[in-house]
Amino acid sequence: MNSRVLPTGLEARDRGPEAAERRSSGLILVVLLLLLSGFGAARLMDPQTLPIRHVQVQGEFRHLSLSALQARAAKVVSGGFFNVNVRTIQQVLLEDPWIKAVTVKRVWPDRINVLIQEQRPVARWNETGLLNAGGDLFTPDPATIPDGLPRFRGPAGTYPKVMTFYDRVRALLPPGLKVAGITLSKRRAWRLRLAGGPLIRLGRMDIVQRMQRFARHVPTQLQASLDRMQSVDMRYTNGFAVQWKPDHKPDLQPGQ
Repeated sequence: MNSRVLPTGLEARDRGPEAAERRSSGLILVVLLLLLSGFGAARLMDPQTLPIRHVQVQGEFRHLSLSALQARAAKVVSGGFFNVNVRTIQQVLLEDPWIKAVTVKRVWPDRINVLIQEQRPVARWNETGLLNAGGDLFTPDPATIPDGLPRFRGPAGTYPKVMTFYDRVRALLPPGLKVAGITLSKRRAWRLRLAGGPLIRLGRMDIVQRMQRFARHVPTQLQASLDRMQSVDMRYTNGFAVQWKPDHKPDLQPGQ
């Protein structure tokens, strides 16, 4: 049986046009796919494709208006589902001092969900500021500041120290006694006022120990007479001095 084997070079030359045609067809296919993918991406990024039709705002609000937040969020929403700028929505809403945190999520196919965490003030700081439970300072419109909060005063930048002391004092005081105010002077002397009670002078040193000593004596000696006291000076080594309100006499138990 005879057979003929073509030289390798001749075989390559004979198949050259077919290989070139296949390469050309593959290149055209790649180009078409790129064009289609580019067209699809451009189409998806078109604001008219899957436009945002609903903006939902959620949260527990005491000082903010849900309807106002809804309108404000909807005003800054632009674009479609794939190109709406959630960061811009967050930044615009966080401009309101009463807003502590904002989470924005896309919900298929045409919704934006906005979860807002409102500030929860626990005390006033100087004249215009408020402090939250974490000790963060924020300054809303004075007309929106609620009544009944403890009043803290101190030099600029000392609010974290005052807030820390407030937390310590609340843990020391007997049930039923609340702090109405704390003042840290420029000389770093501390004063504390009880709600419905006296001003407590603590000075600049050993303030926690002095407050502990005050708390130990309240249940046994002073609680029944707190509303008659003008001030209690704890700046003594082992005791304290009481200044009574005018026309009020102490009501101490016999032997005290």
